[in-house]
Amino acid sequence: MRLTLARKRFWRTVSAASSLESSTACAVVTVVNDTTGPADTVVKLQLPQGWKAVPAGPTMFNHVGPGASPVATFLVTPPSYAPSASAVVHATATTGGWLREAGTNVTVSG
Repeated sequence: MRLTLARKRFWRTVSAASSLESSTACAVVTVVNDTTGPADTVVKLQLPQGWKAVPAGPTMFNHVGPGASPVATFLVTPPSYAPSASAVVHATATTGGWLREAGTNVTVSG
């Protein structure tokens, strides 16, 4: 499942499998700089209680140029006690005092 949230200055896409086993899955966040100058950006995930996420690469990007689109990848693990549950995984991107958020629904099976 994929959700794209458009806002002034930046937009980002959060994608994750729409159905997961109770094991590790991947969430990918793409941030696009839609301004005329460079921007520093920090990407984070907000997860339901009991879920865990570990960055699989950089989550801080310095001097992102106009039109550039850095990607942050996280390995997300739902709790083993959550089979047949649905949850929303949120990503936030902070840059220049602006905070943007997008989320996607994920169903856990297994």
